[in-house]
Amino acid sequence: MENAVPKEILNKRKEEIKKKTDEIVALYIERTLDVDGFISYSMRDPIANNQGCTALLYACEMDDVEICKSLISAGANLRQQIGKTTELPLPNGNMLFLPNNFIHRAIYFKAWNRLEWFLKNNKNLATEYMHRKEENMTWLVYFLLMQQNEIR
Repeated sequence: MENAVPKEILNKRKEEIKKKTDEIVALYIERTLDVDGFISYSMRDPIANNQGCTALLYACEMDDVEICKSLISAGANLRQQIGKTTELPLPNGNMLFLPNNFIHRAIYFKAWNRLEWFLKNNKNLATEYMHRKEENMTWLVYFLLMQQNEIR
């Protein structure tokens, strides 16, 4: 005899939690003077290397487009970078060092909704990022490498 909660109830509960979370975060953002001012340091963050993250970087990680939009509207810096990360081994045995920024986090955490929104709605900044080379690699190449590693 299975005591599982029906899927419809679980989905409804998740939607309610998401809605309430967005409402609470909106209140926090509304009352925060500097949305980039808080940099958290967390051992649970596998890619921050104890260098910290802003609220926008965590929202990217969660793939929450609405929170990202709210933070950006409140002045969050899309160019904010918190140190470098090292999670992709190269064929020559070296590690790839990339900036810990929102586009890296979107790709690393597979935040496809967030990445798609950014590419569609922030054309000038998206173009700037897409043409920038980090460690002699564009972000498109990094995206494709991560996808290739996922498929293997």
